[in-house]
Amino acid sequence: MGRIQRMNERLANRIAAGEVVERPASVVKELVENSIDAGATSIRVELSEGGLSRIRVSDDGCGMDREDALLCFTRHATSKLTDDAELAAIRSLGFRGEALASIASVAHVVLQTGQGQGQGWEVIVTADQEPSIRPLARGRGTTITITRLFANTPARRAFLKSARSESAAVTAWMRKLALARPEIDLTVTNDDREGLKVVAASDGDALKRRCEQLLGQGLSDGLVDVTGMREGSSLTGFIARPDLSRRDRRGIHLVINGRVVDDKRLQQAVIEGYRSVLEVGRFPVGVIYLETPDGFVDVNVHPQKTEVRLAQPRLLFSLLRESVMNRLASAPWLGLGGGEDVAKVYSPTPRSEQSRGALGSVFGAKVSSWTGSKVSTGGPAREPSPISSAISPRMDPPKSVSPQPSLIQGLRYADLEPIGQISGTYLLMRGTEGLVIIDQHAAHERVVFGRLLLALRGEVLTRQGLLLPEVLPLDEEEASHLLEHRELAESFGYELAVAEGGIQVKAVPALLQDAKPLRLLVDLAQALVEYGGGDAVEKAVDAVIIRMACHGSIRAGQILSTDEMRALMKQLDDVEHRSHCPHGRPFVLQLTTEELERWFHRV
Repeated sequence: MGRIQRMNERLANRIAAGEVVERPASVVKELVENSIDAGATSIRVELSEGGLSRIRVSDDGCGMDREDALLCFTRHATSKLTDDAELAAIRSLGFRGEALASIASVAHVVLQTGQGQGQGWEVIVTADQEPSIRPLARGRGTTITITRLFANTPARRAFLKSARSESAAVTAWMRKLALARPEIDLTVTNDDREGLKVVAASDGDALKRRCEQLLGQGLSDGLVDVTGMREGSSLTGFIARPDLSRRDRRGIHLVINGRVVDDKRLQQAVIEGYRSVLEVGRFPVGVIYLETPDGFVDVNVHPQKTEVRLAQPRLLFSLLRESVMNRLASAPWLGLGGGEDVAKVYSPTPRSEQSRGALGSVFGAKVSSWTGSKVSTGGPAREPSPISSAISPRMDPPKSVSPQPSLIQGLRYADLEPIGQISGTYLLMRGTEGLVIIDQHAAHERVVFGRLLLALRGEVLTRQGLLLPEVLPLDEEEASHLLEHRELAESFGYELAVAEGGIQVKAVPALLQDAKPLRLLVDLAQALVEYGGGDAVEKAVDAVIIRMACHGSIRAGQILSTDEMRALMKQLDDVEHRSHCPHGRPFVLQLTTEELERWFHRV
């Protein structure tokens, strides 16, 4: 007799259970997804001891007849697929036909179901035994009760956590599902105590309220809608104010074709959309719904179907990043920095839609994945008001800066009246609503950063010629990368020439003449090598222009005159990014008169 034998059905089911059924939360996930596939509009999950003693899932879905009620416990029995072609276009949450068979192999299961004629069926399945069935009077829908989970696999049960932890895991999953399926009423109880209850969202406002409820405290009026579309894929959802960020990625919820997915790359696309308005180590919060054409998503890559494979991941990455970035450019954010309405416009990432358009002309096909439609808030462009020459040299007026809404309680920065300076670092300004405090270095850093972005869009930066050309200290690889992207360097205001001794610099940007401009050009060459060129050029440019902006800005400790303060305020009104520095730190704080009066107990 040969050594290879066909595995018996009982053992196969237990092995499958090891992949599908890890804890009460995974049981709930499988059962609730079946309820959704059955067309349920109301689902109730009841736990006893966090699901360790009992799990009951009830729905008002289509129910089953006698034959299906028995067949559903057979491994690989499914109503979702009939041939191979349907797998590529699957839209249901379940399709493998493993869940009920796997659960029944490690627990005691009672299924009660009916199709609405008053006649139903009850099926009882105990691990390792044949199911029994009897008629039952009941209405439309299905109720499944699970007890004695892992009773016949004590090693698996030993890995379960406390009742509180298991209940929390169930509720956490149901919150994700509630975000993904706003059209369904969902309720979760544990030992008769309600842990979650949400009603179906009938319109966009109701969906926003549901997201605010489920994403955590402090999100009331903290979300704005986001939309996008590209090559047949569309995006809708809500993203939160940058100041409502988290220390981890768990606030980023992605739903593809109605399915909750955990995709680190797509999460990173959302994070990059917030770049330059979030501090390092902070992560955004939001719910984003993606709809893709059939065949675009392969959901058959993970037993629990929480991971998917994308046919065109770069397209979705670009759609996500740019949609978030564009919305942040126009979002009416309120309540920043502990004050009221400190800033109503947040910046996009260092690579806005317009800058990508300019970069496309510089790099050609190498940045084709970045290009898209321009962002504009409409209206005529404004001429910038240059800060005095003591702070930075004048540059040519930008040609395409879009006007922004007013900033602080109906005022522009230019409407603020200088009061003084603290520690040579913070500017005290008087507004109609109270005191405004501005970090001078971070604010001017944003101004310089905005001007460098204009250079990427094709605007001309004033050059300062050098008396004698200087040779850059670059090795062969660095010089090669810099020459490959020579037009980029020259767009910033550098003038380069190739000589026998290497790459010579004949002129530097006047904006950076006091900021070691040659060192910054070397940094650019090294960054191009580090990030590898090609599509990674964007990251290299981001890193270097942030550094350029930092070195070319007013320093902390530098004393400014009243005129210089006013000039800086006017320049802030002429850039698109006006509440955070390029590193993501806020630079403006308002203390209203009302807040001051509360502090001093005058009210």
